Amino acid sequence: PNQLAIIRKKIKNIYEIQVDEIGGEENLDIIHDQGFVMSLLSYDNYFVDFAVGNKCLKFADYFLGSYYQLFCQNGVINQSNRSNDQIINMWHRDLNYLHFTTSKPFGINIFFCIDDFTPENGATYMLPGSHRFEEFPGIEFAEQHKVQLEAKAGSALVFDAMIFHRAGRNTSDKSRITMTNIYTYPFMKQQIDLPYNISDYIGNNEMKRKILGFENKTLPNVREFRKLRLDRKNKSK
Repeated sequence: PNQLAIIRKKIKNIYEIQVDEIGGEENLDIIHDQGFVMSLLSYDNYFVDFAVGNKCLKFADYFLGSYYQLFCQNGVINQSNRSNDQIINMWHRDLNYLHFTTSKPFGINIFFCIDDFTPENGATYMLPGSHRFEEFPGIEFAEQHKVQLEAKAGSALVFDAMIFHRAGRNTSDKSRITMTNIYTYPFMKQQIDLPYNISDYIGNNEMKRKILGFENKTLPNVREFRKLRLDRKNKSK
């Protein structure tokens, strides 16, 4: 409970910072980002440790193997009693614009429930098996076959990032907060340049550098590309 209270407060604080950065919440609404809190660990080192040390990483290990990176870490505030939908109320995949299927997952979402997930506060709907669909099967099909996931605060929902899902409308009197940590293979470009934002905090911790994408940056020239490979070989001796 103490950890949930800390996360809840920090996500709300970061959201206020991001609202100020863009010139007001009305501007977030224009780009359909109202209630969306991007790149938590870029604003607070507390979330760096959470991204590389949470107990659910065993699922990323199982599905993605030993070499993967954090694609993004975001907070989502499902705001109560809105007059219009947020972008999270629309059916979507977490890896947008990818309309194909794969034999194995290449993205795993570890979706932490910071508040209880209930029908009243818009608990997330999933469309089971939709990671096997190339295209979205349509609103009518999705609404007919959706499954709503109720969960207690502190729970984690783990799913293929290509599954179609959406938040329900929050008709309660309080916002509902989620924290998403999406892990992918290193060939996926990170949503935000995490090494740029947190390099001073990470230092030389090899495991953290790998998960956070420090070893997968696009390098400026051939010399730097080969030097990085040579350094890795020398370290492994």
